[in-house]
Amino acid sequence: MARGAGTATKQAPKPDSAQYDNIDTIEAAWLEQRPDLDLGMASTLLRLERVNQLHEQRLQEISRTVGLQTGELYVLLALRRSGKPYELRPTDLFRALLVTSGAMTKRVARLQEGGFILRVSANDDSNDSDFGLAISTCTSAMDVLVLTLDRDVSVSYARRRAFRHC
Repeated sequence: MARGAGTATKQAPKPDSAQYDNIDTIEAAWLEQRPDLDLGMASTLLRLERVNQLHEQRLQEISRTVGLQTGELYVLLALRRSGKPYELRPTDLFRALLVTSGAMTKRVARLQEGGFILRVSANDDSNDSDFGLAISTCTSAMDVLVLTLDRDVSVSYARRRAFRHC
């Protein structure tokens, strides 16, 4: 969006400033070339993208500590947040996690091989089945979640205790 006539041009923070980040370098370069542009929204979106990258890196680290891939951790946490008896249909899982049915099939197969989830029949039809958490997985998934919270946020003892109960 172009700046209106008479508005002051934005000055990017100085590199030694506490508010400076690498997005400011990008913004400063653009402002030098096109001082008429308002880069506020673009800079905000770039910062959000960076936060997402950092979040994904953190989840990958946590997943590795329990021997899972990040997508598999998402499946376990989706099952856990579904409430007792921690079961969801495959369709509900892939819709909740915004992945394809093929990606979900692969994740579920790896989790079944690892003993993290059990396939439980919703009825006598073997084609219509839910996925349920194994007892040990409930604790593992919650331990991973607590590790995430303890690492990044100060969580009260009572709240941590509540997360540990499956």
